[in-house]
Amino acid sequence: MKRYNFAPCHKTAFSCVLIDARLRNARLRDMGCLAFPQFFWPIPGKQAGDDILYRPQDYIGVADGVTQAELNFGNLVIGAPLGTHVLCPVDGKISSALLGYRNSWSCSLICFAQQTGNYEQDSLLFLEWDNMTQEKIHNTSLHVGVQTSDGKTVWIDGIRPTRLFKTGEKIHRGDTLGMVGYVYKRIKQPSISVSISKNSKADDPMTPFGLKTTFIPPKANNKTQLTHEEAQVDIDSMMLALEDAFPGLYDYTPKEELDSYIKDRMAAMGETIAIGDFEVLVLKLIGKIHDSHTAIISERKVQRGASGMRREAFRI
Repeated sequence: MKRYNFAPCHKTAFSCVLIDARLRNARLRDMGCLAFPQFFWPIPGKQAGDDILYRPQDYIGVADGVTQAELNFGNLVIGAPLGTHVLCPVDGKISSALLGYRNSWSCSLICFAQQTGNYEQDSLLFLEWDNMTQEKIHNTSLHVGVQTSDGKTVWIDGIRPTRLFKTGEKIHRGDTLGMVGYVYKRIKQPSISVSISKNSKADDPMTPFGLKTTFIPPKANNKTQLTHEEAQVDIDSMMLALEDAFPGLYDYTPKEELDSYIKDRMAAMGETIAIGDFEVLVLKLIGKIHDSHTAIISERKVQRGASGMRREAFRI
């Protein structure tokens, strides 16, 4: 760390305090921090920026031929010993509090409402009611949303709860939310994740902590077509997530039949496919699973984008 040497201050005490503040701010800038963070660091006894495992634009996991490294778009992942208290970073009110398991980093949450507020007891209920495995329970955690006065929602994931939360309940900076657990199966260290949204869009999770940000705001995707390779990657990723989420995925349609269906449809696709037509392909594929809780949610312009193909609701 740089040392800053100044001549003795011969002015007022206020001038000395001002010089001290400038020194502190200079040191913060050297560390990539800003001077006045709005949020409280959620790990007690640590400074803002300590023990960050992943920043926005980092990749989680290593491509191994089966799964791909996953882009961390808007989350700040912070490591800490298992069982460390997790503190609320901001004043607000509880907008959501659900136990969840991530099939993938960017989406695919299996959610379960808190029943007792005790992690061990609720996990056993989750295990029984949703056909979860012990491995998945290990990576199940509480996902808490805190709505702030400026309309943003701060999401803290990876928590092992110690009490029940109620929607609308007021909460304050520094209040204990629970304890550090495991936020995601591909992150082996105990950790939590902090992200921010406003109007259902991802927002910068670093600047409010006084950190130099790596967050890149989302841009509108005006893509109207996919290449064959892009479509194949999307289908493969979806099937991996479904296999992870559904123990009985092939109860109605055998795996060989489903694989053959995918292979035939992809072979007939050509070099490119319209986004809307690809959505129809995915809808029909999901229809073969016969699960009423699985759906595709897309923007209205995508729903209108199919080139003359009629949508069919999947049959249960």
